[in-house]
Amino acid sequence: MPALTQTREQLLRQLSYLAPLALMQEQRVMRFPSAASQWLRQSADLCTTLGVPLHAAMLILRARILATGELALVDKPRMPRSELRNVLIVASAAALADAEEQLQGWLQHKTERLDELAGALSEAVRAAAGAQLFRRPQDETRSRWLQGCWKNMAADPVTREFTIRFAATLDGNTRLDLFDALMP
Repeated sequence: MPALTQTREQLLRQLSYLAPLALMQEQRVMRFPSAASQWLRQSADLCTTLGVPLHAAMLILRARILATGELALVDKPRMPRSELRNVLIVASAAALADAEEQLQGWLQHKTERLDELAGALSEAVRAAAGAQLFRRPQDETRSRWLQGCWKNMAADPVTREFTIRFAATLDGNTRLDLFDALMP
């Protein structure tokens, strides 16, 4: 599973594809419902890949578009194609709006949590720096040095409890990304 910072970037990139879809909807492009359905499918797949718990929600929204078209035809079997297209356009736009809201909500929650953890990590880094736990040998790579610094913090009585709680909260890649951002 990728680090939370990478997950955030990939979800933001996926959300950026909504602007062209909104333009398609505004211009009443015939392909809009299928493009919206495809975007929802891609979003569901991305959620699975990234470990974001919204895979099923994206598929449900996609199914809602298809069900709306089928129900419209059941209610009115001889519905003109233009009217059916309008029904599908409205359903697709609503599904995309719901998907965006759910993805943005998840991102907002994770970003707030990450900010809280970064603040706590910053305090621990200051304490560890005061204890001189961050000496860097000349021939060591930054990533190896960061891992060594983290081990030093985990072994130090002042920062040990924090590092244990922090390690239990975030995956190793996200933890090291945050740690790297705070280190000199």
